[in-house]
Amino acid sequence: MTKEIKNWAAVATQHEYTDLPRDYPYRKLFLQNRIAEYPPYWCFGNIKLSEDQDKKVVLNGEFRDLMFGIGRENAHIHETINGSGGGDLRGYHCTPTVNVNANANNWSKFLAANSVSVYGGNGGYLTAIGEVGGNLVMCLEGWAPHGTLQIPFGLQDEIEDWYDVGAVGNLQLDITDGVSQRTSKVFIQQFRKYA
Repeated sequence: MTKEIKNWAAVATQHEYTDLPRDYPYRKLFLQNRIAEYPPYWCFGNIKLSEDQDKKVVLNGEFRDLMFGIGRENAHIHETINGSGGGDLRGYHCTPTVNVNANANNWSKFLAANSVSVYGGNGGYLTAIGEVGGNLVMCLEGWAPHGTLQIPFGLQDEIEDWYDVGAVGNLQLDITDGVSQRTSKVFIQQFRKYA
């Protein structure tokens, strides 16, 4: 089961403490914050998960370090976006929110109409401008889909390898907020038996 545990309005450099449930084994932990033009690592400072008042620290690091480390498996995204060009700026939602790299081509048989400029992408908002009207296609890639960091626990296809918290007395998530005033969220994915 996947469920949202908490959301809060982030305040710069403030610690947000969350006591996580200990009822079922954890498959994944998700952290999300999304703001146009800013990568999510601006929204989250340090992220620490610990057991029993820091007797065991399960993870401790910044968003970007965790994303390129333990959370790397599903953090990279390839995407194609179709849109319309024109002499004005056009904004497009994109799935990746960190280090977005995009290329665009205008669908035109005229050489002069093929110039398209694409920039931005951090926070999931990409801007494109073409010389003349017409359609365009953008191929892009980047990290952190929808401003989310996914932290897997154990081998994802083996339930026995997931993070069993049954013997843990206290499981606390301590997130230091970054610069964002936007809403941050914590989700968990757990193994729940229905039979």
